[in-house]
Amino acid sequence: MEKLVQGTINHGFPILNLPLPPAPVDQNLQAQIEQAKAEQERLQAAYDQLKLQLDEHDTIDFDDQKRISTKMLHKLAQKIAPVDLSGRNIGLFGVTSTGKSSTVNALLGSNLAGTGVGEATKEITAYDGRNYRLYDFPGQNDDVSYFNKESIAYMKGLSHRLVLITATVKEVKKLLDLFEALDLHYDIIINKFDTIDFEERTAFREQINGEINEFQWKNIDHVWCISAKNPEQFPDWLEMVNYLTD
Repeated sequence: MEKLVQGTINHGFPILNLPLPPAPVDQNLQAQIEQAKAEQERLQAAYDQLKLQLDEHDTIDFDDQKRISTKMLHKLAQKIAPVDLSGRNIGLFGVTSTGKSSTVNALLGSNLAGTGVGEATKEITAYDGRNYRLYDFPGQNDDVSYFNKESIAYMKGLSHRLVLITATVKEVKKLLDLFEALDLHYDIIINKFDTIDFEERTAFREQINGEINEFQWKNIDHVWCISAKNPEQFPDWLEMVNYLTD
């Protein structure tokens, strides 16, 4: 009887360790890889150029911003150091006509910020309140123009960031995406809530919540419904003031 040997059975044929034949080259795949590498090199060169531009100046040309990905713009923003602000500092953001200046005046209890048709904040403007300072940021209808050294440095240095809307959060999506990329917390203020018909207010609030869930923003701390012109109409006003000043 043959003796069984544990292991691989050899039937007498020599085992040749020959190299496997090369896999066939997929020309389409190879072309896609080369194209992707070239695009990555182009984006990196654009990023390096914009970083140099940001190092030498306080802002990046708007046309240059459009030539580079949002992800790289956020990467540049992460490199900007925050302004060192002492005490409690509150920034107000939003597109033109969302009522930022009216909200500033209501918080201060004084008509210091210009309001009305034709009135628009042209630069970051500070107003001193009681134990806090308000910063009215220029209203941008294309909020990617917030991307400059001064704005981002102040964004990072603030204690609170209030983003005013009147119709949809989509009008400030790029700004909120920037806050998220910088891991900055912020609050949404639905202003002019008194202009919405009473029976439509619940549905409108649900619409805003649905948009927030759609974009999966994580750093929103509060959503308040107010009227800066008639603050006593909505309990959210007092809750917001207590939160900001306590």
